[in-house]
Amino acid sequence: MPRRRTVSTRCPSPGDRCRRPRPTAGAAARAAGDEAWRHLTGWKRRLDLPEAGHLSFCDVHRLVDALGIREQLPPEGLAEQYGSIRGDRALAATRAYLGAFFDRHRHRHRHRHRLDRPGRLLDGPSAAYPEVRFAQ
Repeated sequence: MPRRRTVSTRCPSPGDRCRRPRPTAGAAARAAGDEAWRHLTGWKRRLDLPEAGHLSFCDVHRLVDALGIREQLPPEGLAEQYGSIRGDRALAATRAYLGAFFDRHRHRHRHRHRLDRPGRLLDGPSAAYPEVRFAQ
């Protein structure tokens, strides 16, 4: 039986070394900081969606915007939860970059011909997603 591979978004603890690529997003990526970044010794990119909030990386943000109920939510914590980006843009960027990540790393051996397509999104800033910032 083939071994199942899983993707962990847990940041390594000091002293650990991580050679496998790991996706992190939002607060988890920012909280990882420079200490954890140094321990990621394999392929890595640090991307940021500065206008995003905590819920911008899931369908909830898009749903709230689509239903037009953002204005009805309590104002305290609204910016922290949803940020200033539109939900559809946050979701599109998240799907595109995660798709590119998995195309580049998960399907590398089975689909070598696909590596020059969506995986290129991870090579640098994209005009299709100007909200996403590449750091380091």
